[in-house]
Amino acid sequence: MLMDSNYLHSRSSIGLNDAWRNGKLSGKLYEPMTSHLTRLVLTLLLSCDVSGYFTFRDKIPNGHMVPHPCKPNTIWQGVGHFIDAGGKNRNPFGLDFAAERNRWSRSLCLKDSDGDGWTNGQELGDPNCTWTESTQPFRTYAITHPGVCDPWNSSACLLKQLTNTSYETQGDWLRDVCQTFDCPTMNEKGVMSLDLRLKRTPVPAKRTTHMCQLLDLSALPVSYHIVAVKPIIDNNEVVHHMALFGCTADMFIPPMPYECSLMVRGCDDLLAPWVFGVPVVCSHPKAAVKIGQDGYTKIVIQIHWNNPGRKSDLADSSGLTIYYTPKLREHDIGILVVGAAKFDLPAERQSVSVIGTCTERCTRNLIKSPINITLAANHMHVAGVHMSITIRRHTSHTLVNLTNEETYKSDGPRLFTYIDVPVPLYPGDQVITNCTYSTLDRNSTTYFGLAASDEMCFGVLFFYPKEHLVGKTCLTIGNEYTKCCWCHQEDYLFLP
Repeated sequence: MLMDSNYLHSRSSIGLNDAWRNGKLSGKLYEPMTSHLTRLVLTLLLSCDVSGYFTFRDKIPNGHMVPHPCKPNTIWQGVGHFIDAGGKNRNPFGLDFAAERNRWSRSLCLKDSDGDGWTNGQELGDPNCTWTESTQPFRTYAITHPGVCDPWNSSACLLKQLTNTSYETQGDWLRDVCQTFDCPTMNEKGVMSLDLRLKRTPVPAKRTTHMCQLLDLSALPVSYHIVAVKPIIDNNEVVHHMALFGCTADMFIPPMPYECSLMVRGCDDLLAPWVFGVPVVCSHPKAAVKIGQDGYTKIVIQIHWNNPGRKSDLADSSGLTIYYTPKLREHDIGILVVGAAKFDLPAERQSVSVIGTCTERCTRNLIKSPINITLAANHMHVAGVHMSITIRRHTSHTLVNLTNEETYKSDGPRLFTYIDVPVPLYPGDQVITNCTYSTLDRNSTTYFGLAASDEMCFGVLFFYPKEHLVGKTCLTIGNEYTKCCWCHQEDYLFLP
């Protein structure tokens, strides 16, 4: 599945009146504006890259009610962080909160962390700084974000310099986080929808859980293409990401929700990834995932729960709504993962590079006929600073850049889309993935792995026609050899 290239983001506001300062009602209104950026928080291969400390929301007034500044009816989960899902670098309020040892104090309440003229207490509904964890806030309405300067579109706020992040100004930051996604195919004539969600299940009292459930689509009378996927969020305190996987093996999988590993053998075709903050996943106009009689008849929905507070009283029944149509696209979509695995990064280095090459021999073995790349995305963790994916043509030796992020952001990697003019990849071409890291702040070796403290060097390529490629990965393993065939994702950690 592909993200649609027509991105919009919206955020504007009216001024707040003087009554706001005294704890009386006022408000902020938002209207749309156009963005030409194409960014999202993409969790490639479903690694556990973001870890929001949602329990900290209990330690500030109205912590579970802080709105997203530019996405109506959306809660900003990680109030103290630059990304709404939480984790990674702290925003100005997060830095002040950490300085107070992660507690609500009178001094924190009286501070104006975002520099917009309103104290943190006024923004969070505690203008008199009297709230404690055992009491009701003075106000539970007109809550605003204490880490976002308002009015956001004023010159002063847009140009406000930021620290502790790769964004230079608040304007740069908001251009990324305020995107929304337009998916016109959802409104096509004949498109139907189906909710695929977990039965309500207790969330284990542990930090990380992957929960899976088999869904049987064999009753679909004909073949359909999935044109869009939208999230159904039941418990936004624990849902980190979700994904649909297609099953190719005829194997028994429990019909009830069950704890699973990162992927399920026999059901390891990634069909549609979703991460927090993405409102819709939209298919390419010429290619999509096929379900039904000539497609996948069994799929697995997987949900990653993040419960850092190890609460024992949580439950969830989240899932995904698929929009599907009998009006089939011209092609089925496929995914090829390139890059490197099983590498180590020495500590305290300004720059360390890892290069993965999908060799000429590999592409000749993998690609039966030319494929068309419609999307390319980079994926590293927090030590990553630069990444690129380049095609080297076997005939002319010319270079074609698929991705090139001079400043890589693990909390907002760029999505490179080629909707109108896909990039061809031919048998015999090379695909070179170059990942650069900085380990200056690390005093021990960093290893390849799934944890946020580990590192990855993966590129994901969406392409069509799916049947033109045999296999799903082309990875350089350590410093020794390239593996140009499919292996189960978890095997990456145990390859020689």
